[in-house]
Amino acid sequence: MTETFSVKERTDKGMGIYEMAGAMNETSKFPPILSVGIPIYVDMEKVLKTNSPGLQLWIKWVRTIDKMQKVHLLKVPDHFIMSASMVESILTRNFVIESFYVPYVNVNTNLQQKILLTQGVDYQPNAIVINKRFNDMEIDVSPERFFLCLKKINPGMMIVIK
Repeated sequence: MTETFSVKERTDKGMGIYEMAGAMNETSKFPPILSVGIPIYVDMEKVLKTNSPGLQLWIKWVRTIDKMQKVHLLKVPDHFIMSASMVESILTRNFVIESFYVPYVNVNTNLQQKILLTQGVDYQPNAIVINKRFNDMEIDVSPERFFLCLKKINPGMMIVIK
């Protein structure tokens, strides 16, 4: 997979769909929002990495989106979640994280695995319960910091870590 950042945009069934891929960096170009008045779905599964200049360009793009328009993020990579938990303006309250990856590490082999958590399946819009350990896997981030972005976009979100 190439590291060059790209965004494919299309509309389907009354939704604006943006598929992002590559490295979000200083050369990244974000398209104008053409999906005005309809829900926006951003698939981020193929975003390989992000850096600060790339996130600044993302923030500029986010500011062009009407605050009343819902933006649904799908398959958000863990590196983006970590950045969104640290930087206030990466996500705004009109964003919904539909699914995201959480890094876990196998305590026996030290191999990392990213587990996809999906809203409505693994967590609810207002509550998430995180298992620090399951089977031979242990969460590979500080849960208190990692999941902070969920509370930023939904202040009523209850996060339970067990």
